[in-house]
Amino acid sequence: TAPADVFVVQFTEESLAHYIAVSRRLRDAGLRVELFPEAKDKGKQLKYADRKGIPLTLIGGPDEMAKGIWQVKDLRDGASEEVRDGDLVEYLHGKL
Repeated sequence: TAPADVFVVQFTEESLAHYIAVSRRLRDAGLRVELFPEAKDKGKQLKYADRKGIPLTLIGGPDEMAKGIWQVKDLRDGASEEVRDGDLVEYLHGKL
């Protein structure tokens, strides 16, 4: 089994509090979440999650944050979808 259900990509250290908050909210909803410990290249973070077998990644850069959405990428099939922040918990539970 994968060590987590959802992997949160860290874009910038300035937004770390935002990533920690969403990680906590998802954990409180019963999801196993891993947040990458530092802001590194997005591609490297996605490869890391894929190697660990984590099925879903949460991508929230400045553009997504401004719109109140998250990009959810399913590493099992490569599909990517924009999800409103308020719908995130229900959406992720439905994907697992």
